[in-house]
Amino acid sequence: MIYECITEGNYFIRDEEHYTHYETYLARYPSGLFRNEAKTRLAFIKNNKAQHELDFKSMLKISSNDKFFWGIKFSEKGGQLGYRVIMSATLFDKNGDTWSTTVFHDFIHEREFNIPPGGSYQFDNWFRGRNFIGGHILCDIRIIDVGGHFSSRTIYFYCND
Repeated sequence: MIYECITEGNYFIRDEEHYTHYETYLARYPSGLFRNEAKTRLAFIKNNKAQHELDFKSMLKISSNDKFFWGIKFSEKGGQLGYRVIMSATLFDKNGDTWSTTVFHDFIHEREFNIPPGGSYQFDNWFRGRNFIGGHILCDIRIIDVGGHFSSRTIYFYCND
């Protein structure tokens, strides 16, 4: 991609693309060698959004060893813009009482990760306990793409026997 080759003096745009990188480049080097490429890419990422997709099963079944397995697959379908996911989860038992997220196999108070253009990431977790039958997980997801476009989603996972 263009952002991998924009260099001027000691300023590099690479690794994690974000619209502010191009704005900074253009402010520092208004007549820089790569100004046209930077302007073009900046306009593209500001005027387009990452095409994010989430795949999950909202009904959880308890396994023979009293575990509930849950997960979400995050994908970017456009192949042009990546995005950052900020996710948190709260576990409720059948009485509606909240449980510390330390109950999860992999602690998830808040988790952040990046999805590259055209890429995907599978988040998986589990927790144990028959007292969660009839309860649920409330998962809050915030997505911010490289153009600064924001969206959010709340997902419920229901715990069944």
